[in-house]
Amino acid sequence: MNFANVYKPYGKRNMAIRIIKYLIVIPAVLLLLASRCASSGDKIKGIPLTHFYDSCDLDAYFGEMITIGDPNERFFISLPYSWDIRESYTDNVYGMYASNFLSIPIEIKDRQAVMITGYETELSLEDYFLNELKDLKKDEAVELLEAGTVEIDDRNCNWLLFHNYAEHPIYHVVVYTKKENSNEIYLLQSMTFDTENYRDRLCYLKRIIKSFDIEED
Repeated sequence: MNFANVYKPYGKRNMAIRIIKYLIVIPAVLLLLASRCASSGDKIKGIPLTHFYDSCDLDAYFGEMITIGDPNERFFISLPYSWDIRESYTDNVYGMYASNFLSIPIEIKDRQAVMITGYETELSLEDYFLNELKDLKKDEAVELLEAGTVEIDDRNCNWLLFHNYAEHPIYHVVVYTKKENSNEIYLLQSMTFDTENYRDRLCYLKRIIKSFDIEED
């Protein structure tokens, strides 16, 4: 399956997907978002705002973990040691893709992956997130399901849950986080294939996402 066609990102992230060819927020932030877009009640641009991801807290065991970072030590994350990990970096785009299925045969329903993409943007986190929603709503292969905020690395982050219409449907949660006083933005994406318990499986992967750490100057 070609994961490069699963998620068409906003802005410079198109470059990141070409590089990673294997690819497959609530208080103050929500008030700010609500004041800047066509939102109504508990929705933003028609997408329900929920507590699904910020409140999910399921215990997960991935075996031995390994902590790795990008070459310039801008960020670190802990990943399952047994997973296949691919890295790709340019001067402006840096990424990391880890999955449990690229190197070994595994049933589609059991496949999981995490991708970290970082690059530079002049937009604020809120503006970037709103542009992302606008862009993804135009993609007929994607159905936006829920959005909200979550704290990762002691930062208030936006998150988005969506589903794509590929040959084997995939559910994604993307967490958007930005380094303070910087133009560095990161997208933390977790993925699982369509199963009855996909929400639980995405919650399990949250353990990996929560280990993400941006190094301050």
